[in-house]
Amino acid sequence: MGLFDLFRNTKGSLPIDSNEPKEGSPIKYKRTSYNSDDLNETKTALEEVMIPFIGEAGKKRDEDVIRQCKDSTHPLDKLAMGFAYVHKGADFRKDAIACINEFLDSSTEIPRKKNTYDIDGQNAALVSKWHLFSTLSALYEKEYDWDNAILCLKKCQQYSKGENLADYTRVGDILVKKDVNLAVEYYESLKNTDIYNKKQALFDGKYKETLEKQRKGYKFKPRNK
Repeated sequence: MGLFDLFRNTKGSLPIDSNEPKEGSPIKYKRTSYNSDDLNETKTALEEVMIPFIGEAGKKRDEDVIRQCKDSTHPLDKLAMGFAYVHKGADFRKDAIACINEFLDSSTEIPRKKNTYDIDGQNAALVSKWHLFSTLSALYEKEYDWDNAILCLKKCQQYSKGENLADYTRVGDILVKKDVNLAVEYYESLKNTDIYNKKQALFDGKYKETLEKQRKGYKFKPRNK
C-alpha cells in the first residue's frame, strides 16, 4: 500500500513513603518542595505530570517524575516519564519517543477523569489518544522522521473523527519538508474527501501556498540537531 492509499483508506496502591512499584500498579508519586500545596496528597506520576507547572517548579517536578519512575516497569509510569522528557526539550526528545512508544506497545488503558467528558460523552482520559499521537507526531517531526510523524497524524485524524483541520494540514506541512511534489499530490488527493468539502477555502489556500513553493523549487534545509 502506497502513501496516498493510506490517506484514502481512513475512515491496591502503595503507601506514600514507598516508591517501589507494586506488581500491576503504577507508583504513587510523592510531591516534594517545589509545591507546598497538597504535599500529603498521593497521585500517580501520570496525574502529576499532566498538571501545568512553569519555570523552575515545572523543571523540578519533571525531574522528580523521572527519578521516581525510572525503576518502574509499569506502562503508565513510562508514559509519565515520556511527558516529563517532552517538557525537558530537544536534548531529551529521543527519550520521550522511546517512553511513549513503550507505553503504546503495552496496550494499557489510560485512566479516566471524573466529571470531565470526551467527544463521545465518556469520562475523558487523563491523556487523550489524540493528544498522545499529536505529541508523538511533533517529536518525530523535530527528529526529521517524516513517515512516523505522518502515521501519528493519521491516528489523530481517526481519534478526532476527521473534524480537526490541523490534523490534515500538518501532514501537508511535513510533506513539504519531505518533498514538495508529494505535498502537492497530497492536497490534490484530498479534494474528494469530506474534510475538504467542509473546509474547502482553507485547504485551497494551503494548496495554493504549496504550489507556489513547488514553482520556486523549495527544498527543506534541516538545522543541525
